[in-house]
Amino acid sequence: DYDNKNVLFEINADTLNYPASLTKMMTLYITFDYLSKEKLSWDTKMKVSKTAASRSCSCLDIKEGDKISIEDAVMALIIKSANNVATVISEHISGSERDFAKLMTKYGKNIGMKKTTFKNASGLPHEEQYSTAKDMAVLSSAMIREFPEFYKWYSEKEFTYNNITQTNRNKLLFTDSTVDGLKTGWTQMAGSVSYTHLTLPT
Repeated sequence: DYDNKNVLFEINADTLNYPASLTKMMTLYITFDYLSKEKLSWDTKMKVSKTAASRSCSCLDIKEGDKISIEDAVMALIIKSANNVATVISEHISGSERDFAKLMTKYGKNIGMKKTTFKNASGLPHEEQYSTAKDMAVLSSAMIREFPEFYKWYSEKEFTYNNITQTNRNKLLFTDSTVDGLKTGWTQMAGSVSYTHLTLPT
């Protein structure tokens, strides 16, 4: 329960698992922090590197040499879960995705993610990238608490880029009025993973 922090139900809450695209919540958390500190602006343009362009999909329609704004990048991560855009953000902020992953892990420790180690910005398979359900709950709570003005983007259902409209992969947004975020993911190593925030009636 977000309001009183009580755990209503849990199974294996501290078990290490591959986080898949839930990883992007931390990429977004750092992006929002940089926006709030005016280290970035919504119209900041980021260049797409060869490395970013080569990431396996899910991907946004971008190629090496293109530039993408922070605003479009944020929507691409939330709606499309674009792996290539996660790399673009990581390289823009830290110079390399490897260094950004170290920053991600540091941010995580600072907010109480005790068992999480990040190795990339997207959640693409990496044998040393682990998290837990409890740590993801910590991250989600921090996201909502610290960046309410940005968190509302998680409830957006569609995003259009290059005349292509993407639909949010969180299908609960379309079937349950109490859902206002957060993130879904899938890899073979992780299986299907998701973390959803509900606004329950009082």
